[in-house]
Amino acid sequence: MSPISRLSIRILIWLFISIFFVACGGGGSTSSASPTPTPLTKSIALSWSSPTGRTDGSNVSPTDIAGYKLHYGTSPGVYSKTINVGNITSYTLNSMSFNTYYIAVSAYDKNSVDSALSREQMIIVK
Repeated sequence: MSPISRLSIRILIWLFISIFFVACGGGGSTSSASPTPTPLTKSIALSWSSPTGRTDGSNVSPTDIAGYKLHYGTSPGVYSKTINVGNITSYTLNSMSFNTYYIAVSAYDKNSVDSALSREQMIIVK
C-alpha cells in the first residue's frame, strides 16, 4: 500500500483561470427568415500546481501522483460533473454556457485513492 493510500494528500492548488470567447452567434443570411442565433459559449482554461505535502505535513513526491480530477457544478460545494484529466496540471472546459461555476481539483495516487478537494473557485461565464 503506497503512502498516499494511507494518508490523504493535502492539496494546495492555485487555479489560474482565464476565460476565452469560443463562439459568437448569428451571421448574415440572404433568406427572408430570421436566422436562429447560435448560443454563446466560452472556454475556461484552468491550471494548477502539484501538491507538495500531505495532510500530516510530510512531503509528497510527484511520482506518487497518478493524476487529477476536475470537479465542477453550478452550486457551491455541489459538483455535478467530474472529469479525470490524467496526469496533467492544466485543462480547458469547452462550450461552457453563461452561468456561475464552482470548480475544485483533487489528486489521486496509483491505487486510485483520491485526495481531499482543493479550495473551491467560483467562475462567472458571461
